[in-house]
Amino acid sequence: MKYKIRKSLHLLLALCIYALPVAAHAQNPDLFDRQQTAPPTELEELLGEVPEEGTTQEVPTSVEEFANQYYSNCLRQDHPNLEGKSLEVLCACTAAKFPEEMTLEQTLEMQRRTNNGKLQRLRFMEFIYSPCIRFPTAEIVQTQCLEDEEIRRKYRNEKAICACTAEKMGDFMNRKAPGYVDLAVRRNLDNIDPLKLLLGSKQFDRQTAYEMRYCVDRYEYGKK
Repeated sequence: MKYKIRKSLHLLLALCIYALPVAAHAQNPDLFDRQQTAPPTELEELLGEVPEEGTTQEVPTSVEEFANQYYSNCLRQDHPNLEGKSLEVLCACTAAKFPEEMTLEQTLEMQRRTNNGKLQRLRFMEFIYSPCIRFPTAEIVQTQCLEDEEIRRKYRNEKAICACTAEKMGDFMNRKAPGYVDLAVRRNLDNIDPLKLLLGSKQFDRQTAYEMRYCVDRYEYGKK
């Protein structure tokens, strides 16, 4: 099985955060002037986008309000690879973690092109986004596994096999994600999206095949 995800996933997640309103001086386009030698980053391009008419939101007055706005924006995205339950679980998980891991001031600073803004974006990646990617990963793996006709033909206990494989791949992503955030810190980058880099990679496909063999042995053939 091949699991593909497009570059737009990172844009989706960033848009859910950075489309939220911040203080007027943070929206000044002068803040985002770029030198000719530095190509625009995905984040900078998103910061320059104008929200669709009718979607303007007030500046949140608490981190809980920020999280609610984030969740609503996240669910509204029309994404070709994440939809339905997989999108919902990612939006819900990340939104729920904001009050646990960040203050309102940190969430607003995260949207600014400053050194502290960069620090807060890395905080978001490490403590909010990365711990949540196991859930959409498991949902995608399980759904695609259950829809695979070859698996349905070959195995009687395909539901248990697919659930087992999905859980193990969620665990795999949870183990790998922190290393990619550390890479972003060491390379002085704003962020690195572990889900975009891992999902659909050869490493991910090899690990999926390995975990499925274990799950087949356990649930189809009764091996321990």
